[in-house]
Amino acid sequence: GIRCNCICPGVLEQRLNDTHPDPNDRAARLEASITLCRLATPDDIAPWGTFLASGEARYVNGAHFLVDGSLCA
Repeated sequence: GIRCNCICPGVLEQRLNDTHPDPNDRAARLEASITLCRLATPDDIAPWGTFLASGEARYVNGAHFLVDGSLCA
């Protein structure tokens, strides 16, 4: 009765990125490499956890969900 799934998030907007010597340039380069042209927010990732924990995902098992704005595409 145990299901195992994986959420694979892309690059998230976060304060940790601000420690880079030029955080604005780094963010701009990352955003340019993502088809959706922006970094993810926790609000982009959280619904996947909610879905996988719900009864709607009762037949989902052994899957990974790439939530990266098509960065890896």
